[in-house]
Amino acid sequence: MPTELRLPLAEYRRKVYASWIGQCVGNMFGLGYENVYLDEPMPEGETPAWKDWVLDLVRQADGAFSDDDTDIEYLYLLAMEESGEREVTYEELARRWMHHVRSHVWVANRAALGLMHHGLRPPLTGRRGVNPHGFQIDPQLVNEIWGVTAPGMARYAADKSAWAARVMADGWGIEPTIHYGVMYAAAFFERDVRRLVDLACDCLPEGGRFAGTVAHMRRLHEDHPVDWRRARRELCETYYHGEPAATRTIWNANLNGACGVLALLYGEGDFRRTLEMCCRIGFDVDNQAATMCGLVAIVTGIEGIPADLLNPLPDRAWSQPLNDRYHNRTRFDLPDARLTDLAARIAAQGERVVLRAGGRVERDGAAETLVIPSRVGFHAPSEPAPSTEQTSSTGLGRAPGENLAWSAARIASHAAVLDEGALSRMIVFTPRALLADSVTVIRDQAPLPAWPGPDADPPLSFYGFLPGGADASIHHGGIEAYYGYEWTAPVTIGRVLFRTGTLEEIGGWFIDPRVEMRDEAGAWRAVRDAQWRPGYPAGEEPLTKAPWVQYEIQFAPVAVSGIRMIGRAAGGFASVATVAVFRA
Repeated sequence: MPTELRLPLAEYRRKVYASWIGQCVGNMFGLGYENVYLDEPMPEGETPAWKDWVLDLVRQADGAFSDDDTDIEYLYLLAMEESGEREVTYEELARRWMHHVRSHVWVANRAALGLMHHGLRPPLTGRRGVNPHGFQIDPQLVNEIWGVTAPGMARYAADKSAWAARVMADGWGIEPTIHYGVMYAAAFFERDVRRLVDLACDCLPEGGRFAGTVAHMRRLHEDHPVDWRRARRELCETYYHGEPAATRTIWNANLNGACGVLALLYGEGDFRRTLEMCCRIGFDVDNQAATMCGLVAIVTGIEGIPADLLNPLPDRAWSQPLNDRYHNRTRFDLPDARLTDLAARIAAQGERVVLRAGGRVERDGAAETLVIPSRVGFHAPSEPAPSTEQTSSTGLGRAPGENLAWSAARIASHAAVLDEGALSRMIVFTPRALLADSVTVIRDQAPLPAWPGPDADPPLSFYGFLPGGADASIHHGGIEAYYGYEWTAPVTIGRVLFRTGTLEEIGGWFIDPRVEMRDEAGAWRAVRDAQWRPGYPAGEEPLTKAPWVQYEIQFAPVAVSGIRMIGRAAGGFASVATVAVFRA
């Protein structure tokens, strides 16, 4: 590759606009097929089409509408604009997340946001052992902007995509994001999608998991150039049914990355065919469709996007694609915008990235050309290394002293074993392998470090369902869940360590937790003057609740025959990893 690449500035701006439109089209169209086809692809004879409920949202927006596949990039655009001539920092991204994201967020992103509200900062919010979902799809659907704003700068796009992906993911969970970012950067100069797939592999970590997955998809496409169903069947068997239990979900990053690459290969650079292949292959379709359609649109330009996709409402006489309207329905304090304006602002950031990296703009009369340093890398801005000492969790670590839970005669709990029936009524984001079958896990795992190292095995969580559990409305009924211990003879306790479980989107957290003691008469009553460190974010709001967080509750030493954590359980169940008790 030459050390410098040349790209007419007007062409760059047109391609950024096409990519933004392509992402919006792919996202909205793909929503109708999100997680519809899992074990099997779309049936033969069925043709992907706009779903009526999606078109209703298009009508309400009178154009494009926001979703988590595009709105986080809008958030990142604001952060880039605010940072000016320097690179944006993790601290700035976290601040934007905590301000703008108050709904419509799931899995690894939702866990990262809860950890931010708890006081942690990226990249700790994506680390294995801290974020239960760091292997899931989330980073690869919110980070295309780093490739779009680095035209021809493959190494820069790889490094920056990896940096940003660590906000919510870790290990091989970030590798598809790197691959996507490089393909976006390279697409401003390379038109062959097969070549794009191969070029991006050169920037993946050596020996990494996704490089092998991409090579597998390339072989499948070469071996079955027409029979995409046969290729999809092997993909499903290998990366879904054959996935290790601890990471087997329909949102797995490697699985959905494979789906995206296969759709891109069988789409052969055609926008509509790529979109339809994303829908036919299945799994988390809107994510693959948004990313791959945005990528193909860089190659084809806006001219390559069929007119019926640019205006899916023929009864409305839109003069511009998607009525040049981006309606924000998902993020707090993000204004509606014109699509042309958003694209122009993204392109302006790309120009700034090129100039900051040592590139330049050459002018020949009215013509302007970006001269791009193609081999430059990304250097993350200097900021304090994230650690637990920067958070309200300071000093928790391993608890000193004897954990009296081991001497208890029994575990006091509203539920003793995992209710598989209640679990089956939920959309479970946590892999089954991370859920304990018995409440005894809350004692077996104590005490644990406040924050495990990056290679630590994840803790198990127990889901204690209430009667009629897995019902998101149950937290209004005042039914309480509890976990604790009872002894045959009084013990003196002055401290409890409580570690939350994995949590789900609909619940798993205590709304109003408290510590209760069982007195000599056998009555349960709240301990007096309990001090929580850090403070617990009470209430029904889910996004302030973080997984695997350890709380220390101190109180005046008291002789008890039993002690327990108790409170109303959001979603009809309470998720817990550890309850440990200690003398003062």
